[in-house]
Amino acid sequence: MSLLKIQILGAGVAGLSCAIALRERAGQSDVTVLERESPKTLPLKPGHGLLLMQNGVQALELLGAGQVLASCTPIHRAVFRDGRGLPVRVDHLQDVHCLTRRALVEALRRQLPAEAVELGARVEEVRMSPGSRGARGRVSALVFDDGRRERIGDDELVIGAAGLHSPLFAALNPGAERPPSRVKEIVTSTELPDLAQQLGGTFLKTQFPDRGVAFGLLAPTATRVIGFLQFDSERYAAPRRGALPEDFSHFLSGLLADAPEPIPSYLHSADLSTAHVWHPVNADAPATLCCENAVLIGDAGHPLLPFTSQGVSAALEDAIMLADVLSSGEPAGLAARLEGFARDRRSDMQGYIEGGRQILRSFVDVSQGFTVPYVDGAASKLELHLSLPPGSLRQLIQVLDTDGDGYLERREFDMALGIFDAESTAEEASELFREMDVDHDGLLSIEELLRGLGGSAPPGSARLEALRERLTAPREVSLLTVRGRLAILFRQLDEDGNGVLDFEEFRAASASTGVLYTPDEARSAFDEVDVNGDGSISLDELCSTLANRRLDDSAELVQRLRRISHSSATEDPLFADDQVDLGTLRARAFNFRWATVPDDTIVLTAADSDFPVAEEIRNELHRYLDGGYLSYGPAGGLPSFREAVAEHYTRDRQVPIGAPRVLATDSAASALYLVARQVLEPGDEALIADPVDFLFERSVVAAGGVVRRFRLDRNSNFSFDPEEISSLVTPRTRLLSVCNPHNPAGRVWSRAELEALAEVALRHDLAIMSDEVWADVVHPPHHLVSMAALGPEVSRRTFTVYGFSKGYSLAGLRLGALLCPSPEAAEQVIVLSHADETAYGVSALSQVAGQAALERAGPWLRRFLEHLRRQRDYAVERLNAIPGVSCNTPEATYVLFPKIEGWDRDTTELVDRLAEQARVVVVPGSPRFFGPAAAGHIRLSIATSRALLEAGLDRLEVGLRETLG
Repeated sequence: MSLLKIQILGAGVAGLSCAIALRERAGQSDVTVLERESPKTLPLKPGHGLLLMQNGVQALELLGAGQVLASCTPIHRAVFRDGRGLPVRVDHLQDVHCLTRRALVEALRRQLPAEAVELGARVEEVRMSPGSRGARGRVSALVFDDGRRERIGDDELVIGAAGLHSPLFAALNPGAERPPSRVKEIVTSTELPDLAQQLGGTFLKTQFPDRGVAFGLLAPTATRVIGFLQFDSERYAAPRRGALPEDFSHFLSGLLADAPEPIPSYLHSADLSTAHVWHPVNADAPATLCCENAVLIGDAGHPLLPFTSQGVSAALEDAIMLADVLSSGEPAGLAARLEGFARDRRSDMQGYIEGGRQILRSFVDVSQGFTVPYVDGAASKLELHLSLPPGSLRQLIQVLDTDGDGYLERREFDMALGIFDAESTAEEASELFREMDVDHDGLLSIEELLRGLGGSAPPGSARLEALRERLTAPREVSLLTVRGRLAILFRQLDEDGNGVLDFEEFRAASASTGVLYTPDEARSAFDEVDVNGDGSISLDELCSTLANRRLDDSAELVQRLRRISHSSATEDPLFADDQVDLGTLRARAFNFRWATVPDDTIVLTAADSDFPVAEEIRNELHRYLDGGYLSYGPAGGLPSFREAVAEHYTRDRQVPIGAPRVLATDSAASALYLVARQVLEPGDEALIADPVDFLFERSVVAAGGVVRRFRLDRNSNFSFDPEEISSLVTPRTRLLSVCNPHNPAGRVWSRAELEALAEVALRHDLAIMSDEVWADVVHPPHHLVSMAALGPEVSRRTFTVYGFSKGYSLAGLRLGALLCPSPEAAEQVIVLSHADETAYGVSALSQVAGQAALERAGPWLRRFLEHLRRQRDYAVERLNAIPGVSCNTPEATYVLFPKIEGWDRDTTELVDRLAEQARVVVVPGSPRFFGPAAAGHIRLSIATSRALLEAGLDRLEVGLRETLG
């Protein structure tokens, strides 16, 4: 093509690379790059680093600037982790490099003569005129910010490479909008030589799928580390323009407070004065990419979402392809060549755009879990059946496929049967293999395995059905066994596939799990795991080392892997470590919890769960709000709510009761106060246990009553003596209060024990208040018997208090229910509460949530109870292993009540020391909270993640050992 005068708007990667390509590949010598930034402001432009993918590396070498790659970091692997730090995927990469944007721009600029780049040339407007082909038009002039106007002649070409704000884009697409992406990104970079060396060629990305948050780390040089946060901007407001470093620090720490290493270490040292908020767009390629004498390239023509890692590589490709189009020997004129280039690039880029959108949808949709490439229908159905995370079965098959060819040979299939504990003779295994090998090629594909193991397969032989039945127990799935987890991790990190980890692969393993070693530390840890001293680590050595609990604690990687491999085989994704959002809890969780303590403190205090509310409840709240009205409700509560509670107690508690006897109360605590006021006159007495929740005493005192306590004997599992209780009754005694399940002891009173209490009430004509706020948190094999279920005579004198804060985590909605002895008693309580005067009453929204809990959140509750049972067993074992501590195993609740031996007084002083020195907060056993008999005890909550519970118990153990000597 004939020589042109070419002006390129923008001296970024796209503009500079295009100028080089046009000069070197298209023979165009009159090429000028116009950059709006001046020599003073250009160095201040934000820019940290980038990933250059294989296509970008190839384009850079074609431009003659490949030498810059020698000074940057080749990225050999991309490690994707979940919020606990467990690697979910490890992708081995070739020809991928991380480099700073400045290094790339300077390398490109060195390829051009100095006069080819004009700084401070700010084009404000591109003017158009009709073209020779009608409406398509052509660029007629460039208007600069100093008022200068430059006419564009017939033999000139304008290239828009000025990114999203290109004036050429505005001229070619007047009025077009580029909608912002929902996911935004904060990028920082800092000189951290040790971390850069330890990361090496690993791109480490940690994703928190429930939060819409991900954080990546990679090192562009031997001394510099880039950290970037991707976040859902509809859930989290980005720091404002001009935000200070402390603003970024607060934002990042809030979203990443409980992130696994090395994220906390990076944030602690990061230079947040470099932080930059990137606001990408989510748009198709523009309708018009070119006209007769102008074309858009790079972000100006096809902005890509951050997930694609293709923005810079695609811009370098643009440069090569445009130059080649213009240098081709075909007779077509400039306009036709530009149109062909634009058509081809639009087609190429649409694949990147759609791929980025697909990942974005998975990123912001919490139901998707961790973003994985895809899971076919058969896998999804089977995983749903097994309550496994999406993609789990494909990972399992990767473990079984030892040679990595994508199929199971007969030998690998036999090994799989062994992992499933499906003992078979050789003949039986052969028959099973042939049955699953649908295409009879002697290999089992992933699709055949998924079909055979479950999915949509028709009924099979008795042996295949037995195997499917075995797989309905998640314990049997290799992915969730110790060796299976390690096998996945081991194979992902065995980069050369030779079946062992060498020293460099071991260091990569440490980085991927969040343990960063110096070279000497890495060598020491490696030698410790290399049991036979042959210079490599086998899977058997790793497994046996993890099983050896006497291992020196200095081997941090092995300790980290042990936690990963020994995490509960039946861990529920709903209650995994990454489900606890400490950033939100620190803003919202009051009442002695996360919002009331320093950020470096672990909270195991008030009985309120750290997990999000069930999705079924949240959905119902959204649906109700979409109706647009928040009107007054009836004094006694919404009819549907009262009916739901009545049905729940009739069906599940064997207490036949109608809705007229049920009242909505603004918390279960409020119901306690209402019962005390209903039953007691000033000077009347109430019998309550010692120890028991402080609200029992306070509600009696608030009504003008007098408390008389009966003792619970800790040495006999907090039992009571009915005769002792009876001996406390005086002519002024009116009320017997029962806490069942008991807080803080966790007892579930047996029917016989309840009958003994009921006998005391009947003998002395006492009303009964049965607090059953913990009724939904009872651990098998124990079973709750409601006091009112003992018979009509007992029911006629029993007020039952029920709540939604413990089982369903609705404490902030202040919702309870009071089941009264009769409809008349219910009406009296309504008058007493002033709800009929609208002075008090319960939010309709709260009642909607409560009704949804009872009617729709049962499956969620059952999974929550399974998590709590595992937490309870773990915590009780840990506490009883601490010298001077003894802890009963609670039959219900999610609080523990350990006794500190030798400490027979109020433990407030002890708890204060633990908070100050060990940075862990628990509830003291003091009269203030539980009565005199609580002396020497502490109470702690286990309704949190395993990681937080483990860390809290670690701190508690250290603090108690130091305090108790």
